[in-house]
Amino acid sequence: MKVLRGKTSQDAEIVSFEELNVVAGTFKAYKIVYKGIVTNSRGFKGEMTDIWWYSPALKTYIKHINEDGYGVYVNELTSYSKPELQ
Repeated sequence: MKVLRGKTSQDAEIVSFEELNVVAGTFKAYKIVYKGIVTNSRGFKGEMTDIWWYSPALKTYIKHINEDGYGVYVNELTSYSKPELQ
């Protein structure tokens, strides 16, 4: 089995702090844009953009969009419940 190796080099910028509506609800989140180049051992080299919305209140991301020139991948928070206090 041949192992595929690669490298990603991206610059990141926080572009806003905004309210974002996802399936799980509406949350305030930092919008962080990563842009750069990805390469792999099969000779692929291309531009890639990742956009993340990170919610400080939830301490996790609530949405992620990845565009790699071949497709768009979208992942978002679909449910959330507040932890019970003890």
